[in-house]
Amino acid sequence: MAANKSWILSSILLSALLLGACGNSEKASEDKKTKEEEKPKMEETASDTDKDVSKEEKDKTEVEESGSEGEALNPYIEGETGGKSEILYTNDNPGFESDENGFKVTVDKYQIAKVTDMDQSTANRFDGSTSGYIITALMTVDNQSGKPVYFNGTTNIRLQDELTYVPSNTRDFIEEGKGLRPKTYEAGLDGNTNMYEDGEKTSGLITYKMTEDQYNMMTGVKPKFVMESSASQSKDFKGSGEFMPEKIFDFTYSGEQAEASASAPQFYPDSMTTDNIADKKMIFEKNDINKTEKIEDAVDITLDGVQYAEVIPTAGNEARFGDDEMVALTVKTTVKNNTDKELNLFNLSAKVTIDEDRGYTRNNGFAEPSEPKKVKAGEEADRYFVFLFRKDEFQLFKQFDMEIGPFFGEKEYLFGEKTVQFELPR
Repeated sequence: MAANKSWILSSILLSALLLGACGNSEKASEDKKTKEEEKPKMEETASDTDKDVSKEEKDKTEVEESGSEGEALNPYIEGETGGKSEILYTNDNPGFESDENGFKVTVDKYQIAKVTDMDQSTANRFDGSTSGYIITALMTVDNQSGKPVYFNGTTNIRLQDELTYVPSNTRDFIEEGKGLRPKTYEAGLDGNTNMYEDGEKTSGLITYKMTEDQYNMMTGVKPKFVMESSASQSKDFKGSGEFMPEKIFDFTYSGEQAEASASAPQFYPDSMTTDNIADKKMIFEKNDINKTEKIEDAVDITLDGVQYAEVIPTAGNEARFGDDEMVALTVKTTVKNNTDKELNLFNLSAKVTIDEDRGYTRNNGFAEPSEPKKVKAGEEADRYFVFLFRKDEFQLFKQFDMEIGPFFGEKEYLFGEKTVQFELPR
């Protein structure tokens, strides 16, 4: 197998081997393997040393005045770039929100502006072009966590894949005092940190600069808005992945795209779509199944729905899939933790038995959402499982039976290695 083939091809090969030669040894050692937990991104906001801002004029009302009644959310763009600004799209209700552990971050509004006739010093920041795009967002931070929180405000707009993105900035093309900063921030103070006091609520602007090439790439894919794991109650940002897990949202850049998205099928999340390496075409779905099975009195697992979809590689990602046409089965479940301890969802595995005795395939952990990794005591969380099939083989299959579990603790299996079973609609 060529070195540039991805985990998707590896998963297909594994599934083929399992389907062709599986027996009754279902407690093989691979059952105990767990996925390597991804480390949260901790990139600093770009160009944080370019300018200083004061702690004054942080009030949300003042910031919103510039964007009211259809006006520019960020009129400072023209003066800063020396160019002319045209508003292309405004989203007054993006729905981008992270609300974890009493620390809430929302994007209240964003606006996309095209800038032309920039001065040369600005053009140098847009690959030498005198035209480009600046996206301005109004973000609100509300800390009700009970402790101070360190938050960099780091977000990005994901383009062609997880490695191609436009980072956020809390200084560039923003009027002094209008960028997102905590109230305790003092301009020019060495060692200054973005620390939000307990009970503090503040709003400010963030920006994203795009070249013509980046904008064209964005309009050719289904871009995502990513709230990174960039907050912690620790100054060194330890535990940021658990305190503020990464959140990924669809990013709208035009009214036409918004209308098309509203009428399109709503797919369950997986890393193929959130990382923009593939689109999907729905084959069949069934929601609101609401069938629950129990593992002792410890866990309730509910089968919520299933989706079968053709996988369509996006431009530049065809090699990840080789020459095979693919079908993805995504299963949505809800896991309710009735114990007094956290349960790990990240290493919870599943398998689908095909046509009773044809064979089985295991879930593709690397294609599944990375969050949530755990479910707290007394709470519940969604857990999505993804299975990949070659399309030519998938068309032959008639019956899918899914087994979930067992749960794994720190060193051993839990609840007597018990599992639950569901017959999946097909």
